Amino acid sequence: MRLTPTRRKRLKRLSFALISVLLVLLLLEVAARIAVWGYLKVVDPQGLAATFNPDPERVRLKADPVTGWAFDELGHFRWRDDYEFTRDKPFFNYRIIAVGDSVTYGVQVGDHQTFSAFLERFLNERQSGFHFEVLNAGVPGFNTLQILRFLQNELLAWDPDMVLLYANPGDSELGTLEPVVQPPGMVGVVQRLLWHSRLYYLLQHMVVPIRERLAQPETGNAQLNNIDLIYETCRRQGVDLMLVSYVLHENGELRVEPYPAGWHVPAPMVDGLSVLQQSGYDPGELFFDDVHMFPLGHWQLANAIYDTIVEQGLIQRRLKQRYLGAPK
Repeated sequence: MRLTPTRRKRLKRLSFALISVLLVLLLLEVAARIAVWGYLKVVDPQGLAATFNPDPERVRLKADPVTGWAFDELGHFRWRDDYEFTRDKPFFNYRIIAVGDSVTYGVQVGDHQTFSAFLERFLNERQSGFHFEVLNAGVPGFNTLQILRFLQNELLAWDPDMVLLYANPGDSELGTLEPVVQPPGMVGVVQRLLWHSRLYYLLQHMVVPIRERLAQPETGNAQLNNIDLIYETCRRQGVDLMLVSYVLHENGELRVEPYPAGWHVPAPMVDGLSVLQQSGYDPGELFFDDVHMFPLGHWQLANAIYDTIVEQGLIQRRLKQRYLGAPK
């Protein structure tokens, strides 16, 4: 069928308009890629993501509209450990996901020297009934709002039985981070293109209505509000949450970042401070700076977490749920 001169003219105009739109979007994308890292300085004012990137040759941190930054590429989620985990959890497996910042990740210690790796070993050596997996989802520089988003948009899809949270409740420097509530709803090629688009990344932060973001309390500690929301998110999914007190090393002494008086701790708390203080080791043997631990510190903390898990009866309760169909 031959096109009439009028239709041919309309088709040319439409083609020209489409090409013009694509060129404008391409120019905006180039401009966004030039500007985005400056914008990330607002999201990450202390440059924590770059500062604590443990291995730039092996681990890549990239801009992420949900959490501010993330490891690797969409569709190739990377755990700290080199193990290959599957989203579909085997029936006989008990899965724990450890979340937190660079301490959880294990800066300057090996993959098998983090408290999550030690905990996995202790559980499989000392407990029966399950094969235990402890997945290290720590990301350098993350605060509790980023951890909440990470759980909502990625980690809970891995069907954990327990989430282990090691985060500083007094760390408010990153409290202005406002990632979007949900990841893009599109799938396949379109989603991947949008994921790699820095223009789309900026629009996510600038255009998403404020009402769709997590409301921060006008008074009090925003991070504690996030911990409450983490607890509620886990509870709705039938996932146990366990908190670990965040230990600091200052002037040769150990202390924890205090919680406000009267705040109700929503989940079991591991008293890491007492365990490290009573370990018999000098703080300088456990920590190499104010928050990051040597393998010995990770080992001591893993023992404390293991003891708390056993004392709380969490494994036995999950066994009954799994094998006898008992309610959660």
